[in-house]
Amino acid sequence: MAGKNYHKVLNLDENASIKEVKKRYKELAKKYHPDVNKDKNAHKKFLKIKDAYERILNPDKSFEKTRKKPKSKSKYDKYRERADKIYKEKQRRKAKEIADFYKSLRQGWRRNLLYLNMSLGIVFSGFLIIDNNIEFVKKQTKITNVGDHVYQSYNGHLVQRVETINNQVLYLADYHNISSLNKYPKATIIETQIFHFPVHLEHNIHSKRKLIPIHFTFIWGIKLVVILFLSPLLVLLFRKNNAWFVFFHYLTLFISSGLIVYFVFFQNSLFSIFYYLFS
Repeated sequence: MAGKNYHKVLNLDENASIKEVKKRYKELAKKYHPDVNKDKNAHKKFLKIKDAYERILNPDKSFEKTRKKPKSKSKYDKYRERADKIYKEKQRRKAKEIADFYKSLRQGWRRNLLYLNMSLGIVFSGFLIIDNNIEFVKKQTKITNVGDHVYQSYNGHLVQRVETINNQVLYLADYHNISSLNKYPKATIIETQIFHFPVHLEHNIHSKRKLIPIHFTFIWGIKLVVILFLSPLLVLLFRKNNAWFVFFHYLTLFISSGLIVYFVFFQNSLFSIFYYLFS
């Protein structure tokens, strides 16, 4: 092989200086070194570049023994190997930390809490649906305070706050004669049979019966409540490990746990279910 062909391997002119040869070799070595370039032909290309480089610097030297005997590594090669080893170790540790994090979300107390929330959510959802479809009960009450502020629900209804003699807060929808409750405070709350959630307020004025919807209750937003109760099931069925899984895992855990705690400790829902079943 003629000397000029070695220069062509390095993409150099035949009259290139030794300084240019060394500079070009470093550039190509960085590009095609097997530790950097993962292409299957990179190693072969690198050896060809190295051979051309050595033959240009030592045109009279025999390379037969060199091929059989590996040449000692240069400082640059040693540095690259050390840096690559450190980088791979960091990547390995990082991958293990991420895997351990996802494992902690799919095992242990977090996963058990999701199972508990899902189980209780299914029970509460079922009884909420039953509660909304069986006969309602009536409870006599007296309105002690009518709020001045008018709210608006998401579906455009005008809602006003009232308070009963038992300090129960109700939000009445679209009752344009609500001021009459100040003069005629006696009313009847129509509520569910199991959880006793208010559904309507019955107000009688001069023998005229007015049935007023009550908003902002669990029965009023039953569809959303059931979805929130069953949300842990969606997280438990989610298989991919990504940012969305982490986001929905913590969001669902927070919301479903809060809802369960409210139902169990503030609404005495478990007691209401047992009373309904065995009374």
